Amino acid sequence: MRTVARFCGSGTLRAPLLAALAIPALLAITLSATPAHGTIFIDALGFEDDVDFIISCAHTFIVIPEEAEDGSDARLRIIGINFFGVPVAEMYIEDGLVGYENGVDPFIIGEGVGLDSIILVPMESEDGSEAHLYMLSTMADGAVIDIKDIALGNLGFREDVDGIWDGYNGSMAFFLLETEDRTVRGILAIDVSNVDGDWGSSLLLSTDGRIAGDANLLIDWLPELAEGVDPEAFQMDDRMRLLVPVSDAAGSDLLFVDFESDEVAGDLPPSFMEYSSVKAINAGGALPLSFPGYERDVDIMLLDPLLCEDDRSILIPVEGPAEADLYKIDENGDALWVYSVENPAGPSILGYEAGVDLVTMCGLAIAPEDRVIVPIENAAGTDADLFIVDIATGLLFRNLENPTVNPGLKIPGYEIGVDVVRWLPGAHVAAVEGSGGVPGLIVFGPNGVVLSSLFDAGLLGFRRSVGLIVSPFAPTALIVPIGTDDGSDGDVRVFFAPGLGGGYSLETAVPGLELNPFQWDVDLGVVDKTQPGELTVCLAEESPSGDAARIRFETTPGLPGDRVLVMATDTFGGVDGSLYFVDIPTATVLLEKDDVLGLETGLDMITGAGPVKPGAFPFFPRPTSVDHDGDPTLTWDVASGIADLPGRVPGYTIPLRHTNPFVAPGRIDYELPEKSRVSVDVFDVAGRLIARVFQGEQEAGEHGLIWDAREEGGRALASGVYFVRVRTENGEGVSKLVLVR
Repeated sequence: MRTVARFCGSGTLRAPLLAALAIPALLAITLSATPAHGTIFIDALGFEDDVDFIISCAHTFIVIPEEAEDGSDARLRIIGINFFGVPVAEMYIEDGLVGYENGVDPFIIGEGVGLDSIILVPMESEDGSEAHLYMLSTMADGAVIDIKDIALGNLGFREDVDGIWDGYNGSMAFFLLETEDRTVRGILAIDVSNVDGDWGSSLLLSTDGRIAGDANLLIDWLPELAEGVDPEAFQMDDRMRLLVPVSDAAGSDLLFVDFESDEVAGDLPPSFMEYSSVKAINAGGALPLSFPGYERDVDIMLLDPLLCEDDRSILIPVEGPAEADLYKIDENGDALWVYSVENPAGPSILGYEAGVDLVTMCGLAIAPEDRVIVPIENAAGTDADLFIVDIATGLLFRNLENPTVNPGLKIPGYEIGVDVVRWLPGAHVAAVEGSGGVPGLIVFGPNGVVLSSLFDAGLLGFRRSVGLIVSPFAPTALIVPIGTDDGSDGDVRVFFAPGLGGGYSLETAVPGLELNPFQWDVDLGVVDKTQPGELTVCLAEESPSGDAARIRFETTPGLPGDRVLVMATDTFGGVDGSLYFVDIPTATVLLEKDDVLGLETGLDMITGAGPVKPGAFPFFPRPTSVDHDGDPTLTWDVASGIADLPGRVPGYTIPLRHTNPFVAPGRIDYELPEKSRVSVDVFDVAGRLIARVFQGEQEAGEHGLIWDAREEGGRALASGVYFVRVRTENGEGVSKLVLVR
């Protein structure tokens, strides 16, 4: 394996250093200075469909998987970037890399200021004959310290089924594996904790008992994996639990697979404890689960107990040839309720549209109960509805086609991968489109009452998996990418809160502007320029034939405070694609580049933050929409440096103070404007709850708490970056805390 490092930068840019002594084979090449602004192109081999670029939580480097169109060559590139996203250094790994599996992303683990990162890169050859998991230990700036290779032979990755990780201090990551013919299956569990000296130790559970990593185990209970449905994982008191959706000719199920790791010894690989079948757990109970099957890319949902006022539980959308259900189970697999096709309390679930996920209304102060939004559609795409289901009881609260509540409303269907999004705290938006029907937008409240709607042939239609975007910056705008079914035209409609009146069509607002279509699953982004200086976005470009590819870094124009829409259109009919920067409030095109080679399906541009685990938001990002893989489209708030943690509560901001660096035990001070029920929580940089410092009712005024910097189980936290959140029913405050031991 050949690793090449390139460095470039001026005296004003900090270039990361490569830890070459750890890997004697590294070759370092010094290059000339990179320009600090303008357009920067870097040649690339090409890109694999839906294998994303990823950016580190601290925004110091980008990981770029590259692969030639015919799969004959592949490499992994790491580009160091400065605070404004400008590339200042690069390194790539080339020899021996076999390629990537469609829709299986790499990801980054264990990040924080001054801490190392671990990059996991799933690789598989074009014919599925060879697969590897490469693990790179890097410094915080992307400099590679060590590389480990877990060779998997022909036991590779299931298309569009991503890996998952969870836990802290003894973290584990998991990948679901299958051979190309699906006759052999497996689960790979890896130690990814970067606080012990044994990161990368692994366990393979396999139906043929092959050896990979440090240990292996022959199993006979793993059926085929469900198509396009990602696993989930969570930490329990004494184990890590992996949730594996499975589906084959014998039926479907959800498996609980439990692991433990020896955090005291620190030198043992993850160990398998036991597995259980959710279908079997409930077979003899009052709520047997039939598990008729899964819809592609409609994921199970692990509910956040902090947001949903609930113990940890899981929502499972299932669908078969003649039945579609929604299950709620607890963390032990016991069924809590079933909303079924036979449900006597209301209309039945028709089915699900591929890639259109469930959306919760949890954390809304104006909604008295926690609810889940369930978009449904029949197999023919001729009939659809939208259910709002009470999460606690499983009872239908309302369906939007209820003639008493919304008379005359008819939902024609949904476009693949275009999710319902939250526009305002009290308003969600559904993009609806059926076979031959007029496309529309429906804005509805938590009570299921339609607040505003627009059905208009001028909407053209919605592009597959190109989601709606809500700009989180005032004025709050709903940004709607649209296009024709044949891909011959595209446009953007922008609406300003609170309704669908007014707004503008970008092609109409800008004289002479003719937009090419958007590429499937390449989302738009929004950048908020909150301070002087330039931000840079990163875009993957590849010609339709795949014979030319490059990585573009483009400086965002505009003045400080501008709200800038960033979008790229594809090549069509001999016309090159384009990259646009548009000021949202004024519909002004700030910059247009008409030389885009083309776009690869599923490769979103990076506008300051990249795809991460749903519900886990690292430094700076603010979620705007979710594509069909569940990868949030994120924007970058450069000025604040504060995480916008899941389920942000609208309203007032709570003043929050503590020392930085924070030395335990230390004091956290805050001021409440009114008597409230309060929770004070600490999160890690991936957005996971680490410790609940306080929960209860407090009077208005100043308050102070002493925190010993220990997690819920009593273990002392390692030095690093954490976030403190003080939350009430009507407001919150969030602050970054740098813990020093």
